[in-house]
Amino acid sequence: MVTDLLWDNLRHGTEDSGGPAGSDGDRSPAVYVLLQVCLPHCANLCPASQRFLRATVNQCRSQGYVETIRGRRRPLPGLSSANAAVRSAAERQAINTLVQGSAADLVKLATVAAQRSMDSLLATRPGLHANLVLQLHDELLWEVSQEISQHLATALRRAMENALPLTVHLPVNLRMGPSWGQLRKIQT
Repeated sequence: MVTDLLWDNLRHGTEDSGGPAGSDGDRSPAVYVLLQVCLPHCANLCPASQRFLRATVNQCRSQGYVETIRGRRRPLPGLSSANAAVRSAAERQAINTLVQGSAADLVKLATVAAQRSMDSLLATRPGLHANLVLQLHDELLWEVSQEISQHLATALRRAMENALPLTVHLPVNLRMGPSWGQLRKIQT
């Protein structure tokens, strides 16, 4: 199986074939397997994803920019470049901007919605607190009073899952504990 081969090569390491720099000779067999076998296989498993990515690049090429889910635009003039390397880089940037930019839009909206929800709940309970300590990509770390932690978790899940109306459900996983290293998954 390909995944077993890839895991075995990554775990034990392999020697490079010694080809010229920048050629396939630089790549370990594990990387070669990933590029030549795994990725095309994944494309066959997800044809709708491949169509979506091609449509994204084509739309960006015709408009001259790509847009995130909330309408932020990034111009990509390199899509019409005669230089294949520049054009290929711009195609990757178009997809990356759409996916990661939209994820950033979503987490920003969710963070604002969660803070409003926290503020509303805390307004009725003086002396208790809920502070956003850290945002790391799509994760938010809150420090909250233990007395209201379960209520805040429920409010936080609701605010984050409904931050942006989408046709798909985006589940929110919550973990709680006395310290960051002791967080355990909870259900609300």
